[in-house]
Amino acid sequence: MTMNESNGINSGKKKTGAINWLKSRFHHLKALILIVIMGVLVGKQIYNPSKRFIEALIAFALIFVMWNLSTVSALLFFIVIYPYPFGISLGHSNFIFLVIIFNIYLLRVSLKLEKFKSDKTFNLPVGLTAVSYILSLSNFEYGVGLGQAAFINTTSMFSAIMLFYLVINMVNDEIKLQMVINSIIVSITLVLAFTLTEMLFPGKTIIPSWLYSEHKVGLIVKGLRMKGPFHDFELLAEFLSLSIPLMIFMFVRSKRLLMRMTYMLLLVTCLFLMFATITRGAFITLVVGLLYMGYACRKDLDIVKVATIAGAFVALIFILEAFVARYTVAGSLFDRLVKTSFESGIIPKNRHAGWTQGIERALWHPLLGNGPALDWSKGVALPVYPHNGYLFILDMTGLLGLSAYLLLLYRLTRTSLMAVRDSIVSAPCFVDPDSGNYQIDDESPAYRMGFYMPYLDRIGIRK
Repeated sequence: MTMNESNGINSGKKKTGAINWLKSRFHHLKALILIVIMGVLVGKQIYNPSKRFIEALIAFALIFVMWNLSTVSALLFFIVIYPYPFGISLGHSNFIFLVIIFNIYLLRVSLKLEKFKSDKTFNLPVGLTAVSYILSLSNFEYGVGLGQAAFINTTSMFSAIMLFYLVINMVNDEIKLQMVINSIIVSITLVLAFTLTEMLFPGKTIIPSWLYSEHKVGLIVKGLRMKGPFHDFELLAEFLSLSIPLMIFMFVRSKRLLMRMTYMLLLVTCLFLMFATITRGAFITLVVGLLYMGYACRKDLDIVKVATIAGAFVALIFILEAFVARYTVAGSLFDRLVKTSFESGIIPKNRHAGWTQGIERALWHPLLGNGPALDWSKGVALPVYPHNGYLFILDMTGLLGLSAYLLLLYRLTRTSLMAVRDSIVSAPCFVDPDSGNYQIDDESPAYRMGFYMPYLDRIGIRK
């Protein structure tokens, strides 16, 4: 190689290096400009928030995630933002977001980039539920505001169905399951932060017509029921009641002290705010659920540790309830429980009118129901919401919809009991563990979970 050729190669490398350096600096410059623009826009929204702009920004973020990452990432993003739906002409934002994610996933399936799977156990009840909503329209009577309410209720149901099949198809390994759980924990944390803000600053508006609390403030504020971003104290109480067992599970499962402290803080905050909703049903359901969870895991628990933890948990419940009742703007859940009176033996007094009228309305169209929305004041002296999920479904979709819902609950219960019975933790089915033979028996449930036994005769030193 001559000197000139060598110099030409070196100069070419220098030019290529310079071009690459300029490209990298250009990308950095673009990123810096984008960050400055976003900073200015976000700062302006913090000072003077605009609901429409923030809604558009969230939609843009969702589309950006789906375009640049994956549909799984979009699902995780949705899990974080779903407690904060905002109203649009087509119902609410969660429905639109799920339609976008679901259609993109179906597009990937049509291009054979993904495979669509369904769960045979739940296809029938889910399908019957969808059919019951459609058939109930035959008895639907349009009225002022009822058409929009019917559309919102129907889209909410189909949103739940789409989310169900997205989870089945996308969350198909332990890594993705952990990612989903982490997203749920982020969502729970944000809901707790919003509700704490609501408790400390009742009537506070963060974003007009979207993130706000509905409480009327006065000189003396007491007896407020926290509603969170759902604007409904019962929905918030149910959300927190479902979150508490997950926090307990993550606390027990975590090995790091910092993470355990974090989960314990979230657990205590969930309990604290659940008392601030002053909702009896969620609390009773939580207690029953925790008792059942302890019963299902009884063979794997140390009775001494369980008794100690249970005692501390009960003490924590009484301390938190007393603090909420005395030192916050909320009231006393235990006082409401103690003062509960009953009619006809088992019906709470303040639910008697709602349940009675719910049964009366259900008899108008018992087979297919009255449609996905109903004027609660029609045909009754005092319009009262039923406050009962079973009566709500019966009123809307009739015996067909209620049967589909009960079938879904039955299959969920059966699947859960099978999972407990076939747990490889309580019964891995070793061949003869007492004699040191830890090979997996042919009847072990581990095989149904995808485990396979290696060929042990091929392991080790061989001639």
